[in-house]
Amino acid sequence: MRRLTAGFLAALATLGLSAPATCAAAASAPFASLADQARGLVGSWNCQTTRAGGLVEAEQDRIEPIGNGLWLHGTARSATGAGEPFYDFYVGYADARWVFIQIYPAAKFYFVGISDSAALSPSSWQIVYPTRQDQYQFRLTPDSFTISYPDLTQFCQRASTDPGMTPPSTRSTLSCSSWYWGNGHSGAVPLTESLTISRPQDGVAWWQGVARNASTGEVVYAYNLFDLPGKRISVLVNATSGAYAVADGSPSKDLNGSVWMVAYPRVQSGFAFNGVGYSTTPGQQDLPTALTLIFKDGYQRCSAQQQ
Repeated sequence: MRRLTAGFLAALATLGLSAPATCAAAASAPFASLADQARGLVGSWNCQTTRAGGLVEAEQDRIEPIGNGLWLHGTARSATGAGEPFYDFYVGYADARWVFIQIYPAAKFYFVGISDSAALSPSSWQIVYPTRQDQYQFRLTPDSFTISYPDLTQFCQRASTDPGMTPPSTRSTLSCSSWYWGNGHSGAVPLTESLTISRPQDGVAWWQGVARNASTGEVVYAYNLFDLPGKRISVLVNATSGAYAVADGSPSKDLNGSVWMVAYPRVQSGFAFNGVGYSTTPGQQDLPTALTLIFKDGYQRCSAQQQ
């Protein structure tokens, strides 16, 4: 699912660490119908992107559901499906609309697109953040999908085999306990998660986190943190609540003491990091092994998971 418009300077997105109880918007929609529509995208796809000048580029997209089924996570790799992903994307339903988020750290851009259509396909979309531009069209069949931008068209056919997601080789796993106030949660009883932090591309300032319920193994939230000129961006999707957010942070490479503000879909207070420790393993010194995350209605404490 490609959009390679240059010049997107961005904000950081954070979602849903604060309270797994932001479900109202998703719950008001016809859940089963929406989930069924989203499931039509799950699997591996062989894609060709044709630009206005006639240049054709090939890639393989792999899309999987996360959480309750209203959010999907996708990665784009080479046409063979081998090697590291070169961009990431999320498709979901939140705030009574479809949302598409593409993250391309190596190219220094990302964007958020939305569609107010109840149907995922066919649908018209608008890029709305960090700048408002290009409208585009999306159409899905059981065996293909097409995305038509003004300056390029991507056509994808379902692959005959599905190799599954390849986990990044550079990663650390933390055990996390979160305390919430309000939203029906007692501050005395923490929620426990297993958080895996990885670097999808070697040599690129891009980190990805996936938190799973420690008891069930289900994805609670996923986030991407990456560098843009003069700032760091975080995009967070809460697979439990259905919420998502983009937040801005300072360009400092050290998360310790950093303060982040949520910039989209609505401006609001964000979160701060404290007590961040880093790996001493060669090649992994930028991966946290401990952290405390403070947000508006609680905090989270993570430490290296015992093997």
